[in-house]
Amino acid sequence: MSYKVNLSDLKCIDDLYYIGDIVDVDGSPWVSKKEALQLLDVFNAELNQPIIDDWSEDNLFDDYEF
Repeated sequence: MSYKVNLSDLKCIDDLYYIGDIVDVDGSPWVSKKEALQLLDVFNAELNQPIIDDWSEDNLFDDYEF
């Protein structure tokens, strides 16, 4: 089970949303509602990626070409 982060989970002041708790940014961690929603779409999609449960050396690089 994964947890989905919603807009209401972010701190909001004067219609700016704080994303510094979920992503490391070089600029200001305060963004508009539109930017916050776009970021949450990407962030939540990454949360739902399958986790590799077989870290054996035989399978670790199967998808890579050397």
